[in-house]
Amino acid sequence: MTCIASLSLGLTSCSDDNSYSAGPEAGKDVVTFDNEENVVLGIDETDFTVTVTRSDGASALTVPIQVVSAPPTTTVPESVSFAAGETSKEITVSVGDGILPFTKYFLVLSIPIEYAGNTYKADPDTYPRYNVSVLREDYKPWAKCTYAAGAFYNPFPMEIEYSELLDLYRLPDLFSGVSWFFKWDGTSGDDQLFYIADENGNPISKFFSGIVHPSYGNVTANILTKEEAGYLGYYEFETGPEFVFGCEYTVSAGSFGAKIVEIYDIVKY
Repeated sequence: MTCIASLSLGLTSCSDDNSYSAGPEAGKDVVTFDNEENVVLGIDETDFTVTVTRSDGASALTVPIQVVSAPPTTTVPESVSFAAGETSKEITVSVGDGILPFTKYFLVLSIPIEYAGNTYKADPDTYPRYNVSVLREDYKPWAKCTYAAGAFYNPFPMEIEYSELLDLYRLPDLFSGVSWFFKWDGTSGDDQLFYIADENGNPISKFFSGIVHPSYGNVTANILTKEEAGYLGYYEFETGPEFVFGCEYTVSAGSFGAKIVEIYDIVKY
């Protein structure tokens, strides 16, 4: 028993050599970024704004903005200054002309730790770190239309957009933020060039539609050929001009069946 007691005391005494130093405390001035939405710029645009907020606007405050990662030729203000009474301020970020069209770049900004209190529980829409992609593109509205989504949705109005650089059409954010793309040579009839494409204009045979079934999960659109669907591309019907293609919608459990998808009542800008 004496040996055990001595051993216990020896083990206890070792803890006296442990060193501890507290980490830096978050200050009373909690400053965060107000959103984290990815940035899409027009082909000639160079600037966009980022909103910075703080929880206490009692006095004037200047807070450094730290650049963790940025696209080439990007300029970010070194700090953001709040006047007394201000709790929200916009800073302007300029990407210059050094980013290529249709190439995603990443911008990561942060607030110094002494201003980055844990606000997730109080306000989950604010962030001490700003992490987004930056994309420059030349898509412009090309036509208004009505879209019929086969078995899943009733027809609804939307726009068709066109990129001159890619010579590509898209249905922007068609379902759950997923865009659909197609190539078309501007003609009609059996000899026209028309196919469903990826974002780079390459032909594809299937893709995630953006539709999520409440019971079966992600719905895949399997593109049918003209022989399978009956129509493929642009047609001048008596009821008006239409784009037509066919999809077989499938989930992991199987198929919903072949459904014709139409884009009709086209009103060109």
